[in-house]
Amino acid sequence: MLNLSCYYDEVLEKRKIPFGKQEIDDDMDKVSALKRKFKDISEIKVGDGWEYPFNYEQGMKELDEVLLKYIPFFEEER
Repeated sequence: MLNLSCYYDEVLEKRKIPFGKQEIDDDMDKVSALKRKFKDISEIKVGDGWEYPFNYEQGMKELDEVLLKYIPFFEEER
């Protein structure tokens, strides 16, 4: 995604890109924010047990929503 954002105009000259540059940049921001959430996960003591304040499954779903839409584009590149 980073290369696609940085070299958007050059890639666009060679092939059709189904995403706008701003959409790619926004998606990279979302992925970065999710990365920080995953990286900063820490357990908190709740009663006699431990819990994570971040919902891992929800985070994975949010990450999938961003990344899965790029798979067909990058598969065509091969």
